[in-house]
Parts: sequence; C-alpha cells; structure tokens
Amino acid sequence: MATKGLPDDASWEAAEGTAFHDMLATCLQHGFDPWQFAAGDYALEVDGWKIAIDEDMAAHAENLIRGVREYEDSPDWTTYHEMPVDISPWAGPGQKGTADYVAVNVRARRVVVLDWKYGRGLPVIAQDPEYGVNLQLLGYALGAWQTSVYRLMADSQPGSRERLPDATFTLGIEQPRIEIGGGRVEMHVSELVALGAKVAKRLDYSHKDEAPRVAGETQCQFCLAVGKCRENADWVISAFDEDDRGVEGLAEIDGALLEFGAEYLTPEQRGHALRLKPFVEKWFKRVHADAHADAIQGRQVPGMKLIEGRAGKRDWVDGPGPVRQLTTVLPDPLDAWERRLVTPAKAEKLIGKQEFANRLAGYVKQADRKPALVSESHPAPAIVSATEEFDDLTDTSDLL
Repeated sequence: MATKGLPDDASWEAAEGTAFHDMLATCLQHGFDPWQFAAGDYALEVDGWKIAIDEDMAAHAENLIRGVREYEDSPDWTTYHEMPVDISPWAGPGQKGTADYVAVNVRARRVVVLDWKYGRGLPVIAQDPEYGVNLQLLGYALGAWQTSVYRLMADSQPGSRERLPDATFTLGIEQPRIEIGGGRVEMHVSELVALGAKVAKRLDYSHKDEAPRVAGETQCQFCLAVGKCRENADWVISAFDEDDRGVEGLAEIDGALLEFGAEYLTPEQRGHALRLKPFVEKWFKRVHADAHADAIQGRQVPGMKLIEGRAGKRDWVDGPGPVRQLTTVLPDPLDAWERRLVTPAKAEKLIGKQEFANRLAGYVKQADRKPALVSESHPAPAIVSATEEFDDLTDTSDLL
C-alpha cells in the first residue's frame, strides 16, 4: 500500500476544519449560539494549532444550524452529532469514522446523513460519477446504519430482523466556503447496502499484492502518498505530456513548456490539464516539502540551494507592556486601537433578520456570481453561452 508507514501530520487547514466541527457540535448539543464564540478572543487548540473562531466561521455555522433546525426541533427525529461509526464490515477490521450529523425518523423511515466540509481548497461533491455518491459520505451512511440506525428501524418494523428494514437515505455534503461544492443524493437502503458490498469487494482486492496501483482523481485526492508515489507522479505529469512519458520525460516537458504556450494546446489538452490542476499543485507542494526537508538535513537537492527567507510577520509580545508603552508614546492614547463597522452578517445577528431586511438590506452589496469552470461530472447544470443562445435563435431548420 502506497501510504503504509507515512506520517499523517495534521495541517492548519485540517485543524481549522476540526475546530469548526467541534464548535458546531457544541452549539447543536448544548443550544449555544455560534456568535458567542466569535464575540471574544475565543480559540481552540487543535493538533498544535491555535484556531480562532471568527465571524466568518460563526456565520457559516449559523447557516448550517438553520438548515437542520427542522430535525432538531421535531420530536419525530432523533439526531446525532459527531457520531462514531463502525465501517469495518466494508473497509476492513478496525476501520471507523465519525459522521458529522445523522438524523433518524423511524415513523417516516427516513435517515439524513450530512458531512460538513469547512475547507476552501478542493470542492467536494456529494455525487460521484462512478458510484453515484461520494465514497466518504457512503462510508458514514453505512457506518451509521451498522452502528445504530439498523436496530432502530428493525425494532419498529415487525419481521424486519429476517429481512432488510425499509428506509430512505438522504446523503448530503455542505461546503459553505466553496459555492460549487456540496450537494444531496437520495437512495433506498437496499441501494446503499448493495453499493457498500461493491465498494467492499474492490477495497478487499486493492489490498492484495497482485492489485495494480492506479492513479486517479478520486483515489489520489486526499492520499498521503501524493509526491511519493510513482503512479501518481506519472499521472500528474500526463497533464503536460501527450506522449505519456511520465517522470522520465520531465526534462523534455520542462523545455517544451517554456517555448510552447498554453494558447497552443488543443481543447482536449486544456480540459485534461485543468482537471488535473489541483492534483498537480498538491503534487508539487509535496515534492517541494520533501526537497526542503532534504536541504534542511544537509542533503543536496540538485539545481537548488537553501537560503534565508523573509522575516516573519511582526506582532506584539504578550502581556500589558505593549499597550502601556504605546499609549504613553502616542499623543492621543485612543489611537492605539482601531474600530471598524461590523459585517452585514454580524449586524443581522445583532438586530434580527426582519429588522435587518426592513432597515439595512438596501445598504448591502454583494458581488455577482462568477462562472466557474468545473469537471463535466459536476451535478450543476451548464451555463448556456451567448453564442449557443444566438445559434438557437438563428436555427431555422425547423421552419423549412
């Protein structure tokens, strides 16, 4: 396995996501308002990182809480926050996970499983072109079914211990900081279980010695071996090399790119390169990190050298000293602090949605949506271009 023995060091982005999840779960479990966390200098220590709960994070949490309010407030729904789930029947012995949000309505035979993504890097889509649903989300749903939902449904349906209980799943991803991320998928439990069996069979085969290692968008997206795996490297470099020479052709590709501008690529080559863009960036980041570590340890990196970087950002030392000294030096001590207008989201929270709409909505500006270029497997409908609309208007073939 490509990732065997590799360290899984938590990044700042991962720690930020964990802080968001923890804050959101606390609000749902105890009825707290996320703005209470953003009101002061509240921060969470996560994997060695200090993550501040800011207004942006509070606003996104508030929207997500509003989206699940119908489940939280109804006596017909049983809800679980940060639910530990067992996925070992599908992913192998000892495998487990944590489902962000699960809601179960036994009477209506409905189950809602939500995965909250706070990252703003790669968009994560609920739909998957091959399996129909994001595999991580599928794992959470299967794990929730295995852990407790099956028992709840079976106990409420006589005779269902001998057969599969009836239930419909709504599986969703919320990625509030990426407009093109997220989505919903609905499926019957029989489809869910069948899909789980299919994935389990493939996972089992992937652990065998004879299984080929195949790079691709789904399997390489969050793999720890990016930058260390030959198959991944060959696949990433294919974005620039139509001759498919892989790592061995890097030197020729480098020279060709300098004199062969992107404007000369065919539409197919452009599309292929753009689909691989996030993986290319991640691959180079990992390669750079390994080379930097080599240089720090005194190992040579051919063609590169280690130099002193820029000085870090200046900040005041802890304690009352900076405030005392600065207010003494300034002609007006009040100049030591800055005040700024609160954001529209914070203002809406302070005065209420209705009052905000009546008194302040006309003073809010919001940028128009910008067209986003995504993979054709994305579930959002394609924008009809002006050229296509004009072609439709000028097509008179149906009139002849």
